[in-house]
Order: sequence, then C-alpha cells, then structure tokens
Amino acid sequence: MKRQTHSAFSLIELLIVISLMGILLVLTVPAVTATLEGNNITRAGQIAADQIALARQIASTRNLGAEVRFIKIPSRSASGYSALQVWTTDSRGQSSPANKVVVLPEGIAVSDRPTVSPLFSVPQAPTGSMPSGPYTGQSYGGIRLRASGAVSPPPAASDRASLYITLVNSRLAGNSDVPANYLTLQINPDTGNTEIYRP
Repeated sequence: MKRQTHSAFSLIELLIVISLMGILLVLTVPAVTATLEGNNITRAGQIAADQIALARQIASTRNLGAEVRFIKIPSRSASGYSALQVWTTDSRGQSSPANKVVVLPEGIAVSDRPTVSPLFSVPQAPTGSMPSGPYTGQSYGGIRLRASGAVSPPPAASDRASLYITLVNSRLAGNSDVPANYLTLQINPDTGNTEIYRP
C-alpha cells in the first residue's frame, strides 16, 4: 500500500510571506494616501469653482450682486475655510443666502494665509461672521461679484493678480508656504471666470 504525502507550508514559510506582505503594505500606504488626498483636493477645487460659477450665474440672471463666502469650521480646520455658500444682495443692500452651505471634502481646506491665498487680504474682500444658518457666528472671507460677473468693487491694479485661493490639506492650512500637494484657483477680476492650477 502506497503512503500518501500531503504538502503544506511550514511555519517559517508562512511567516516570511506575512513579513513580505507587511513590508509591501508599509511601502504602498503613503502613495495611496497621497493619491486619495490629491483626489480630494481636486474635488474641493471643483466645488469652489462651481460655487463661484453659480454666484456669477445668479448675479447675472437676477441682476443682483452676489458673493461667495468661504466659511471657517474650527472642528474641520484650525485656520482654513472648510465650507462655502453663495449670498445675494438686493437693491436695498440686504443680503440673503442663495443656496445651502457646501462643505469641502474631509481633510481639505482653503488656506487663510495671505501668502498662500491673497484673495482674503485684498481690501474689498468681504469678511464677517455668518448671521444665520448652521454655522451662525463662524467667520468668513469671500469675494463679491456684480451682475456682469466682474469682481466688485474692481480691484486696484496692484491687487488684480492677487485674486486667487489655495486649497490644501486642512492640517497645513495655517502654513505660510505652499505644500507639495495643493490646488490654486485663480479668479479673473473682469469676468469672474476661474482657472484651476495643479502642480
């Protein structure tokens, strides 16, 4: 009678395979994390561009002034803006929200540092505290648009190139320099059109 032999992995072979899998996992996690963060930054940039386009459209169709407010949410970012909302201003100067607050993807914020997002330091940029809604009392910075789509009031010649914001990882929103992974959104002062720049 023939003896049957069964082949199996030894404990040492199994440990070697598990160790190799662990090493591969350690090497790939940073790359995957950076890719996911980059996708979130791109998505957040598109959300911001869409809100500015919506403000232009509302201002044009209703023949009103409109502004995009970038709202700070301290629980999401210590120093950056994590949400946006479009507001309109009627002929009496009364402001009211034109849509719901749109929150950027988790972990992404618009930097509030003048060296990275100089739009918020331009003299005519609207600032204040949210008067109503889910983020009442939270501070905001923004940009105003006329019915023609132009920035209101028109920026000084020295400020025309400063109408841009930078989206970064929310942990880095307080840094005064641009990190390796970012998105810049440039706003044309004459038309309100936006252009997205990625490294």
